Amino acid sequence: MHGVSAGYTGASVVLHAISGRPAAGRVTVLLGPNGSGKTTLLRVLLGELRPRAGRAEVAGQDPAGAAPAWRARRACYVPQIGGDAGGGGEAADAAFRVREAVAMGRFVYGDRRFVDEALDRFGLAGVAGRPVGELSGGQRQRVRLARAWTQSRGPEQRLVLADEPVTGLDPKHAESLMAELRELAREDRPGGGRAVLVVLHDLNLAARWADDVWLLNGGRRVAAGPADRVLTPDRLSEVYGLPLIRSRAAGVPVWTPTAARPAWGGGV
Repeated sequence: MHGVSAGYTGASVVLHAISGRPAAGRVTVLLGPNGSGKTTLLRVLLGELRPRAGRAEVAGQDPAGAAPAWRARRACYVPQIGGDAGGGGEAADAAFRVREAVAMGRFVYGDRRFVDEALDRFGLAGVAGRPVGELSGGQRQRVRLARAWTQSRGPEQRLVLADEPVTGLDPKHAESLMAELRELAREDRPGGGRAVLVVLHDLNLAARWADDVWLLNGGRRVAAGPADRVLTPDRLSEVYGLPLIRSRAAGVPVWTPTAARPAWGGGV
């Protein structure tokens, strides 16, 4: 991304002059308060939203001007529960059985390779014949991850985007999901690993799994770099408007708020 500013029809600019490129082979976590532009940034990279200024690139091309099949071969996406970016809305999934929903990840390749492997890998083999709409929120999110994983098997895949993918997951499955994203980033394959860009709200999960962090506030990227350099008490307390202290458990940073009842902010 090169100086990208973006917004929605009839609305003010949401992103302001964002520049940066998530590194191949690393997990980059997008953090920031509600309304800071994290999902909008993903929509630009998905080609769903054209920048008002600046330039976005995926594999050297403008994603908004590329054919859907071209984009699907180069980037896969795990939407948040209730989200519909990338055509992955819950209503679209609900009528399909789990196996068919996972197999959609192979549509662009014209085969059904890796589907059974994905069902086993993500603990979905036992519900493969059930409609997605009958599953719990956490199970539906695993279906979406399994679909993205099957899509990621393509040789040209270089970018994985995930928007609040741990929503609805219990701690065990949230940790498993983040481990899968790290594996997708670091997988040994021709051409090198994938760049993984994931939106999180859980600072502790980010501290455990992020290689790099992009910190957004008010639609601007206010800090970027290795996680241990970006995630500092002063910076996070200022961005979130909440006093935060950092301790350690088993060598991993743990973030704790110190305000008993923080004031509501303007984000939604």
